[in-house]
Amino acid sequence: MFTKTNKYLSQLQFHPGKIPFSNKEIQDLDQELSLYEKKFLNPDIEANLISKNELFASFAISKAEDSNLTLVQAQNIYKFIKDNRQWNLIEQKINNQEELTQTDYEKLEYFNIIKTFRNLNQKPFKLADLSVDLLKDIHAQLTAGMDIFKEHIFQFEVYNSGHLRKNDNIKVGDYQPSPAKDLNRNITDFINWLKNNFTITNVAIFHNALYALHPFCNGNKRLCRVTEHILYRLLNLNSKNTYSTSYYYHQFKPKYYKRLISSLLQKDLTIFSSFIIEALAMSILGVYKTSIEFQRMQFLEKNTSDSRQKKILKPLVKEKSLTYTNLHKRIKRKMAEQSFNNQLQKGVSQGWVQKRKQGKSVFYSLNLDLAEEDLYLKRAKFVESKLGVLPVGYKPEPFL
Repeated sequence: MFTKTNKYLSQLQFHPGKIPFSNKEIQDLDQELSLYEKKFLNPDIEANLISKNELFASFAISKAEDSNLTLVQAQNIYKFIKDNRQWNLIEQKINNQEELTQTDYEKLEYFNIIKTFRNLNQKPFKLADLSVDLLKDIHAQLTAGMDIFKEHIFQFEVYNSGHLRKNDNIKVGDYQPSPAKDLNRNITDFINWLKNNFTITNVAIFHNALYALHPFCNGNKRLCRVTEHILYRLLNLNSKNTYSTSYYYHQFKPKYYKRLISSLLQKDLTIFSSFIIEALAMSILGVYKTSIEFQRMQFLEKNTSDSRQKKILKPLVKEKSLTYTNLHKRIKRKMAEQSFNNQLQKGVSQGWVQKRKQGKSVFYSLNLDLAEEDLYLKRAKFVESKLGVLPVGYKPEPFL
């Protein structure tokens, strides 16, 4: 499949029949989502989805590096960038001769990721511009100033920000990445291959192969994820930037690492590329899911200001319906059953909580019908037919 004139690339395998979705099937899912976004999303929900995607995607990318940064810390940094304010914590600490910490490192790491992610989405590069120099520039943006921490963090792995790896010290089991002396040529050859074969599946292959080449001493995963995101948008996917595969990678991190490492050890790009395509399909589904949850939360906030009632009914934001028993289990240790039952029945009597008996079970749901629930159910069934099973948290539950 790959160029026979390149010794390194020619040893990499790929089996297209094992990819769960065709290019057209992913395109169709994305086009259906675009139509939904145009017809049903109000500006507030759309803005929320875009902001949430920027925050969660960049946060997930930082988490791929085993960061201990909290979501609250990430949100604070994100707000600085959204408000076009200068974030200069590191500079201030250096000027005040204060010790730099692991937390400072993780904050700068996230700052670089979200800033680069936002900038590239607002001003994406063109496919014709994709080159070794462009990848070096993206890496420089993602890792700017990080090497200052080599004097402050034990066993720090230097980045050499914006410079290709110059040694061959990296090894994963029996797998040896591209020799440093051949990196420029190998990356260029693969970029040329992608430009001549620019498809959804081949972007997944490019992500996998770029990581396999391991161009830089450190920061390769975040480079691959950010570059993949922009390349998919160049293929006219994700027009409103409401989803990202990176968050799915974070949700299923053990699977992400298992597939990535296996693809290297077996020199088979099918293993990880198929997971990327799965992540694309699931991320598209995730937009419907997030929109539904956002509207259910709005409905809940509108109908009650009672914190106890909100606590009881919040599980119905993520799930269409729950039995009395399952709903009670969620807060069993936080509220006496009599109080729980009183608050639940209060919502029913007010008419915004729906109660329905099915056999011996009683189900509860918010009394809210959304057009996207049927859309989500239909798309989810299709995706499930291709994957065999939907991951935990993505299976829509029709009201019983």
